[in-house]
Amino acid sequence: MQLIYYCDRCNNLVDELDVEEVDEEKLGLSILTADEKEDIIKKTDDKMEIGIICDECETKEDLVSLVNDNLVH
Repeated sequence: MQLIYYCDRCNNLVDELDVEEVDEEKLGLSILTADEKEDIIKKTDDKMEIGIICDECETKEDLVSLVNDNLVH
């Protein structure tokens, strides 16, 4: 199965892996609720797309947060 990690903010490809079997425990997906899984995971027969936030978008959001919280002038 093909695992595709993409940024759900900018839609850029973050990483792509081919695995024989998806182990939710190893991927860290087992800690998500059913609703969270539904929000970030799209499955077909041969691929799974997982929406995450890329480093660039996370940095931008952190900077916006600092400005909005008046921690940066």
